[in-house]
Amino acid sequence: MDLIELLESVGYKFDSSEIPAVKTGIKAGKTGQEILEEYQPYKQLLADIVAAAVPGVALQDGDEDSTAQSSQGAAAVASSTKTEQLHQCTTMHEEGIALGSVSDGWLAMADRIIAKNVVLVVEKGLTQTQLQNAMSKYAISKIRGQNGNNVVIYFDSNNFGEAITAPHIRRPPLQSTVVAKMWKALKAIREDPGSPGLLPPGDILVLLDGCRKTDVTVVNLFGMGKDRRTADRGRKERDGKTLSRQITVAFDEKSVVGRKFRKKHKNDFLSCSQRALLFWNGSTTSASAVVATLRFAASAQRIPAKTHKFFPEATNMSDVLGPFSLEAYQNLPKLRMKDKKEFWGLRRRAVGGRTEGANEDSDDDDNEPDEEEDQEVVPMLELPKVGGGRGSTGMPDDIVQCVNFQQLPSAVGESFLHSLSAISCCDLAPGTGELACSAVLEQVGYLGICQTEYQREFILTRLKKEVLRSMEEPSSKVYCAAYAKEVQEERGEKREAGQDLPNAPPKAKAKVVPPKKDKEEKAEGTAAAKAKAKSKSEAKVKAKPPPLQLSEKLQALLKVAKGQDPAE
Repeated sequence: MDLIELLESVGYKFDSSEIPAVKTGIKAGKTGQEILEEYQPYKQLLADIVAAAVPGVALQDGDEDSTAQSSQGAAAVASSTKTEQLHQCTTMHEEGIALGSVSDGWLAMADRIIAKNVVLVVEKGLTQTQLQNAMSKYAISKIRGQNGNNVVIYFDSNNFGEAITAPHIRRPPLQSTVVAKMWKALKAIREDPGSPGLLPPGDILVLLDGCRKTDVTVVNLFGMGKDRRTADRGRKERDGKTLSRQITVAFDEKSVVGRKFRKKHKNDFLSCSQRALLFWNGSTTSASAVVATLRFAASAQRIPAKTHKFFPEATNMSDVLGPFSLEAYQNLPKLRMKDKKEFWGLRRRAVGGRTEGANEDSDDDDNEPDEEEDQEVVPMLELPKVGGGRGSTGMPDDIVQCVNFQQLPSAVGESFLHSLSAISCCDLAPGTGELACSAVLEQVGYLGICQTEYQREFILTRLKKEVLRSMEEPSSKVYCAAYAKEVQEERGEKREAGQDLPNAPPKAKAKVVPPKKDKEEKAEGTAAAKAKAKSKSEAKVKAKPPPLQLSEKLQALLKVAKGQDPAE
C-alpha cells in the first residue's frame, strides 16, 4: 500500500502550496515530466517511488528488464537488417569504400578510431533533463578550453531540418522548443559555477543564420539577444561579459547560380553570403586563441594572426571567410524518399506562406519552373514540385533525392575549427556528418546531437568509410601503413586478374581499324574508281552550256575594233 499511496500523492493529490513550483517550471519552459523530476516536492516523491518499487520492475536511466532481454534477438535482427539497407543505400548513392569487402579486423580498427573521437546522441523522444543525462555520461561533453585550446559549440541552421514543400528553395524551419531543449541541456553540462557569464571561459558559440533575412530569431533561441544585453548590463570583460563578432561567409557566384535555377525576375540579385555570429566569454585568458582571434581591444600587439586553412593569403583578423564553392545538387549525399523521411523524422516540417522565388504578381501555376530547365540544371535528379497547393501529390518513395538541399561545404565548419584552435566541437545540427568526418580526421573531439536513430547510423557509416579511405593516405593523421599495403596488394591482384576496380577510370574505347584488302581487291577498287571518275568528268562536259555564237556583222565589227582586216 505504501507504493500506491505514493503514486496517489504524486498523480492525484495537489496542494496549493505547490503552485509556485509549477509556475517556476512553466516559466523555465519545462515539460510536465521535467517539473516532476526537478522540482520539490515531486522530486523527492519520485525518489521514494523508485526506492519502494520492486527491483527489476521499475526502469530508470535505460536499465534492462527481463522483457528487454527477451526481445534482444528480434531487435538485433531488425537492427542488422536496417543497417544492411542503409549500407546499400549509401553505397549506391555515394562514392566510398564497400564495407562488405573490408575484413573485420580493419573495420574494428576504424570503429576504435571513431569511438575515440566521436559521440552521437539522439534527442528524439527525450526531455531536456534526459538529454542532459545522456550527454553527461561522456567525458567529451565536459572538456574545458584552456591554454589557447577552445571548445566550439557549432550550430548550422542549414542542417537543422527540411521544409516539406520546395526544400531546394526554402530554408529549413527552426523549431524553437527543440533548439532551446538542446542548448539548455548542453549549457547545463558546461556551466562553470566558479566563473560568471553566459558562457564559460574557453567556449565559443558559432551560429550560422542560413541566409535568413534577420538573425534575431536564431540569436534569441540561444539567449544571446535581449537576454544577453540584460545579463551583461554593467558587466566588464574581466567579469565575464559576453563578447560577439559577425563574420561573413562568402560563396563564389558560379556555384550559387548552379543551385539557384529559379528567380523572381530575369536579372535578379544573388545572395552569395551568410552570416556567422560568434559569442564567447570576455574573461577568457589573454593567452587563449579565442581572444587572440576575436578581441577588438586596443592592445592589438598581443593578437597573433593565424592563417586560414584553405585560404593561405588570408588570416583570422578579417571579418570575411571565403569564398567557398557550393557543391552541385548531384554531388550531395542522397537517399530514397522513403529513407529520407526516416532520416529527418519530425524535422521535416510544412512551411506556410509564399514560396521564396515565386512571382509576387501572380498566384497561377505559370510560376512553376520549366521541367526542361530543371533537368538541365540538375541532371538525373527530380526536384520537388513548387506551388501545387492543397491536394498536390508528394514525391514517390522510390525517388532519389538530396538529403539536404541547403548543405554547405564541409570546409566551412572545418575553417572555424581551425581558426578557433578547437580541441573539441559540440554540434547541435550534424546534418549528413560533414563536420563529424572533418573532426575525426583532424583528431578533434566531436559531440553531435542527432534527431533520429537513422541519422546516427547514417553518420556512423559515412565516418567508417571516410576513416578507411584516409587510412590509405600517408598524409592523414589516421594513416595505417599495413592497411595501405594490403589494399595496394589487393588492387594489384585484381588488375592482374582483369577485374574492374571500384572507382577506376573508364577504359578507353578501342579504335575501329578497317580490315586490310588484298592486291587484287585493291586493283579492282582502283579501276572502278578511275571509271567512276571518268564518267563524272564526261557528265560535267556534257552539262557545260554551248559556246556563244556571234553573227557575221558582229564578228566584222570586232575585227575592225582590233585593227584587223574584216575580209579575212
